[in-house]
Amino acid sequence: MQLNNNISRFIKGNIKSHDVLIVRRKVTDCFKILLRTVFLIGMGYVMLYPILFMISGAFKAGVDVYDPTVIWLPKHYSTQAMSLAFKTLKFETSIKQTLLILIPSVVLQLISTLLASYGFARFKFKERGFLFGCLIFTIIVPIQNLIVPGYGCFQRCGIFGIGYLIGAGS
Repeated sequence: MQLNNNISRFIKGNIKSHDVLIVRRKVTDCFKILLRTVFLIGMGYVMLYPILFMISGAFKAGVDVYDPTVIWLPKHYSTQAMSLAFKTLKFETSIKQTLLILIPSVVLQLISTLLASYGFARFKFKERGFLFGCLIFTIIVPIQNLIVPGYGCFQRCGIFGIGYLIGAGS
């Protein structure tokens, strides 16, 4: 109500500069909210589109896969593709092996992270800034950027670099 009153006063020409700033701030805030909403909806669409497409494709029958008119909703529903994937990929065995590796890894990482964060929060020491920078570096840099060059080095020269000593790693 106040915004509409200020806009009509601005159009008529009898508004003070302070009121112009208030109107400008409110319009800017509304524009920021609109821009943020459009951005978040767009990013949500970009993130969810492949997932939704794969879910809709998982329930297509073999006939619908080659039918160009079927895109989102299949004409013939089937779970044959899922049952074939479960059998081919040996899902039960794979999930057991994954959980056997994943759960201890997550628990150990959680414990080490809790101890490190407690140490940074509780104790003040000289190299604290450098070590915290290293911690942030390990969070920001993807692990693949560290593993792939290391793998290449290990493959060429061995784990202890002995290949370089005997001339094999040149």
